[in-house]
Amino acid sequence: MYQCETPEYRAWADAKYRCFNPNAADYYKYGGRGITMCDEWRNDFDAFLEHIGPRPSAKHSLDRVDNERGYEPGNVRWATKSQQNINRRLPAPDPRREKAIQLRESGLSQRAIATSLGVSHPTIGRWTNGVCGSKVST
Repeated sequence: MYQCETPEYRAWADAKYRCFNPNAADYYKYGGRGITMCDEWRNDFDAFLEHIGPRPSAKHSLDRVDNERGYEPGNVRWATKSQQNINRRLPAPDPRREKAIQLRESGLSQRAIATSLGVSHPTIGRWTNGVCGSKVST
């Protein structure tokens, strides 16, 4: 098997692609917000592999311990999907959610709130689940 066909090489190459190629679909989550790969690893797969070691199993993939830092020694590991789910970055809260709750508490219907905020009726339902106003109507 050629080195470029190994899962370790693919993980390394994919991480570089996300960090340095503005055309990558996920670039905005990585390079677009300042996530990079240290120069030593960026230019040397063997240095990367020496640090992280072989992938323990097919259930493991590359993970950054601190999602605000890049691919660098001390911040990269092989992790399972469940480990990565615990370690994921939370999305920024949508400011429209608080406005929806306020409008719902004032008695405005979910449909009216959805129209005024430009989101779907089911989204308003999720955001305001259990919140009732004085004029409850949907």
